Amino acid sequence: MLTRKLFGLLFAAAAVGAAAAIAMYDAARFDKEGYDRNGYDRDGYDRQGYDAKGYDRKGFDKEGYDCIGYNAEGYDRNGKDKEGKDKEGNTVAAE
Repeated sequence: MLTRKLFGLLFAAAAVGAAAAIAMYDAARFDKEGYDRNGYDRDGYDRQGYDAKGYDRKGFDKEGYDCIGYNAEGYDRNGKDKEGKDKEGNTVAAE
């Protein structure tokens, strides 16, 4: 009975110690502003709000286009939507 209680206390102490070690590692990994030594926060974004691939939290790059080349309105860099039409609805010739 006594050994079971001692084993329980030892296990609890080990769990608390492991949690403390993880917290200390996490605190040492990030600076006061929440960025690691590479300049990224816990979510993987830099101080300007972009990830390593150059996209912000909403999935757009610095020019406002997503990873497949369309902006928030649904047009690509040439002004065409996914069906090949411009903002007025006219079909744009392939370039």
